[in-house]
Order: sequence, then C-alpha cells, then structure tokens
Amino acid sequence: DDKSKRPFFGGGEVLSPNPRGKRELAKEVEFHDKYMKMNATVWFDSNARREQLQRELKEVLVEETQDVKSSIFSVQEQKETYQEELTKFVTGEKRKSGAMMSPVSPQMRALGSSLQALEGEIHRVKHQKLMEKAKQEAEEQKRLQREEAERRKKLELEQKQNMEAQIALKQRQEMERKRKEEEDEARKVADARAREERENRIPEGVLMSPSASKWQKSCASVYDKHKALAADIFKASKLERLKLEKPIKKCVNQVSCSRQQIAFVGRSILEHLTNQYNQGKHFYSYCLVRLGDLIALQGPGLGAAKQLAFAYAELVSMVSESFHDLAYVVVAALHKSCPLTVPSLPKGYKAVQTDIKGYISLWAALCQLQPKEWFRSSEQSWSWQARFLNTIPPNESTAIALDAFLQIAGHKSFGAYRKQQVKLFSYAKEVFLTQLMKRAGGGDEDIDAVKSRIEKYVTMQLYATPPKDSFIPETDDSQHIRC
Repeated sequence: DDKSKRPFFGGGEVLSPNPRGKRELAKEVEFHDKYMKMNATVWFDSNARREQLQRELKEVLVEETQDVKSSIFSVQEQKETYQEELTKFVTGEKRKSGAMMSPVSPQMRALGSSLQALEGEIHRVKHQKLMEKAKQEAEEQKRLQREEAERRKKLELEQKQNMEAQIALKQRQEMERKRKEEEDEARKVADARAREERENRIPEGVLMSPSASKWQKSCASVYDKHKALAADIFKASKLERLKLEKPIKKCVNQVSCSRQQIAFVGRSILEHLTNQYNQGKHFYSYCLVRLGDLIALQGPGLGAAKQLAFAYAELVSMVSESFHDLAYVVVAALHKSCPLTVPSLPKGYKAVQTDIKGYISLWAALCQLQPKEWFRSSEQSWSWQARFLNTIPPNESTAIALDAFLQIAGHKSFGAYRKQQVKLFSYAKEVFLTQLMKRAGGGDEDIDAVKSRIEKYVTMQLYATPPKDSFIPETDDSQHIRC
C-alpha cells in the first residue's frame, strides 16, 4: 500500500493512518501539551520575578536617575512583546502554522537576558548608591574631623593664650610685689638709718662715741617711758608722792655691807613694787623711777666706801631679777648725775672729784656683776673702757674716773677677756697716762697720785686678784657704815 505523507505541525514525515501512527500522534500531542504547560509555568514564574524586580527598580529609578526610567520603559516594551508571543502561543497560532514549539523560545531568552540585565542594573545602581553614600559619609566624617581638629586647635590656642596671660599677670604681680618689698625695705633701711643717726647724733660740744650715745639714749628711753606712765603722780602733791616713796627711801637707807641686810632690803622693795604694780602700772612706774634716782644719789658717798658700792649693785641685781627695767633706770639716773658714766664729756664739765669717783664706783660695781640675759655686765664693762680710751681726752677728772672703774671692775673684766683686757690695760698705761702727763705738764700732786695708782694697778697686775672691798660677808658687825 502506498503510504501518503501529510505535514504535522512542525513538519516531518507523513504518518500512515494506522493505529501505530495514531499512538505516535497522541504522544506528540501529549509532548506538545507538556511543554506548553512547562512554558506557561516558566512564564508565570518569570512574570512574578519580573514584577518584583520592576517594583524594586521603580523605587530605585524614582530616587536616582531618569536613565533607569528609560530602562523600565524598555522592559515594558519587552513585556508587551512577550505577552503577544505568549498569546499567540496559547491560542494555537503557532501550532496552526505547523511549526514545532521549541523548549525555550527566543522571546523567553530575550526576556531572561533583559531581566538579568535589569537585575544587574539594579544591583549596580544600589552599589553605586551605597558607594556614593559611603563616600558622602566619609567626606562628612572628614569634615567633622577637620572641624573637631580646628575646634581643638582653637581651644588649645585659647588655653595657651589664657595660660600666657596668667603667667604674664603673675609675673606683673610678682614684679609689683618685689618692687613694693624693695620700696618697703628701702624705706625701712632709710628709717633705720635716720633713727640710728638720731640715736647716734652727738650733742654739740659733747665728746662721746656714737655707740656711747646710742647706749645713753637706750637707757634714757626706759627711764622716760616709766616717767611718762607716772606723769600724773609726779604732778600730784608732795604728800601723796611721799606715801609711795617713803618705803623706798627707808629701804635704800637701810642697805649695809652684809648679804643678810641686802636680802632683807631687797625683799621689802620687791614686796612694795609688787603691791604697786597690782594697784596700777603708774604707781609701779613712779616707784621704779624714784628707786633708781635714790640709788644713783648714793653715788657721791661711795667714793670713800667702795664696799657699799658692791652692796648697792647686789641690791639692784636682786630687784632686777623680777623687774628688769630697774637696772636701766639706775644707769640712766647715773648718766644724768655723772656724764662720765656714759662715758661722755660735755664742754666745760667740772665736778667734785669725790662725786665722780663715787658715781663711777657704783657704775663699775654694776659692770662687775654676774652677767644676766637682761643685763650683760661684762660686755658693758668692755664697751665702757673702749669708748672711754678712744674718745675721752685725759685730764684730772677723766683719770680719776678711769682709776675708779679699773679698781672695781678690772678684775672681772680681766677674767672675761684675758689677753684683750691686758692689751687695754697696757694702752691705758702707755697712751692715756702719757697724754695725761703731757697735758698736765707735771707738778700737780693729784694728777701724779692718780697716775701712780693706775701704773701700779697695771704694772703689778693687781687686776689678777679681786678688789679687797668686793667681799660682802653674810652679816656685818659694823652696821654704822651707811651712805
């Protein structure tokens, strides 16, 4: 039998109308339906993926550029073409044309490529956006860092300027403080110099050293201080003043050359001064001044009774242990009574030789006392001798004063200064006495006598032994000895 050939869909050989051909046709139809369903599933999946990508793309393209929008329009055109192709495929137009459907159409491939390109574009745009955002963040970070650096630099500059300003202020303040201190120091120095000049100023017509003038004024200041405090009492009636000074006069007149009597008188005076001090300082100051004056007034009678000079010195020492100012009040009173006790020599000064000898004996007795913190007797002894020999010219009165002082205070001064004191003794003998004889010219018995006593004192080294009248017994049988 002749087998006729008929075209079928996509072409091929013509199958004979036998059962086997029918089966093959049924398989082909089944194969066609199967691939149609597969293409439909792929389409639906692709369409869902496309719509999702399209939504993402729209979000990106709306925010970024117009170029992405044009890509969306291109995708839409491809969608329309794809829909047309799909519509034709579903309606069977391609089967009617007799063509065999391929597993994946060119349109599907083109759509997949477009979708891949679109997805790549989306990723590129997102990546570009992220890069731009990162770049902007980096630039912003750099800007913030620059601003922070500038702020810190400005702050450091301000701190540096403030510190420099503070340092400059402190320097100015320190300079101002130093300047004020220097001015104050210069003012103090000038005031001290002026005060020293005033203190050391020697009255016109008076021979004395500057240090002697200072010593005299320092003692006078103590005396004047107490006299000023008791000014009202000094202006009071004699009867009122007598009530205060009567116990003092009695005590001063009771002094004798026995330690027992000196202690008794000293206790009485201390009791009286203490009572007056408790009643008022002006009463105490009046009694202190009067006590100093009364002790100094005993001087003229001490030239012939040297032992009493030691007794009064012991009394002054005992009372001054409790009232230190008494020693300086007594010395100031001696300075007023006899300038040679300073030592100073006013122009035209004349005095009774026994008075000079008595005042100097009392002063020398004070200088040979045991040194105290409040009255350095040894230093005063050395200072008086040095001032006397350096300033006071030799004459009969000054020679008597020097002889009286050495006879009483020479021994204690020698014990304190030894070799230096021996040199001073030698100077008195070789220089002072030589000048004395030149001025006197010889023939004066009094001058020869005092010269002889001084030479004997130095040559025979009588200063090495205590003065014979310096010993004060515990009791004194000769109570009749009084000033």
